[in-house]
Amino acid sequence: MEVPSKNIQPMKDLVLNQTVQVRIRANVWVMGIIVGFLECINRITGMVYQVEYSGPMGPARSYFGPEDVRLS
Repeated sequence: MEVPSKNIQPMKDLVLNQTVQVRIRANVWVMGIIVGFLECINRITGMVYQVEYSGPMGPARSYFGPEDVRLS
């Protein structure tokens, strides 16, 4: 699914406990909630989001970069 550029939010606009959609490995968007942040040394942007989400295998928690997070 192609995401229109107007729906992509800058990382600074997202906050803890905000409901978002994340793109998981199966290239499917699922609902989740931001539960944390991680500063990445090897990324120029410096941040990724930790999101708790419900996927095909049940509840999970993982880190996602800005290209894989969008507002729901």
